[in-house]
Amino acid sequence: MALQARLLVASVFWRVLNGGILVARILYIEDDPVQRDVLAQMLTLYGFEVDTASNGREGVAKAISQAPDLILTDSRMPGMTGFEAIAALRKNVTTADIPIIALSARVDRHYQAEALAAGVNKVFTKPIDIKQLIPTIKALLAQS
Repeated sequence: MALQARLLVASVFWRVLNGGILVARILYIEDDPVQRDVLAQMLTLYGFEVDTASNGREGVAKAISQAPDLILTDSRMPGMTGFEAIAALRKNVTTADIPIIALSARVDRHYQAEALAAGVNKVFTKPIDIKQLIPTIKALLAQS
């Protein structure tokens, strides 16, 4: 059975166990197609409905039109960076209050301070530990 088919079956099974209710709709903005697909599939396994965007401009447009429950974004992307996308999202009435998690390979405190100043709710360092990410997503969704 192909990987995507197995993921779909697992996702449906997870949703049935949770009363058929999706936990949340997540928009994941990431320019690296492999990272984007892997994390999106893992989030789907946890019952989330995931849409993706391959750059900041596409992500902002999708966020405004779809109003997801939470946004995950890479911070370094060509064209519109993650921080530029976050600034645009925070200025828009439709997306201003959506929780945002920034994902980056950078681990220094200066980056984390910059990310929080840009308007993110939380910063995660790549590679992402899904066992830490899921509780953070749930906590942010509970707060919003």
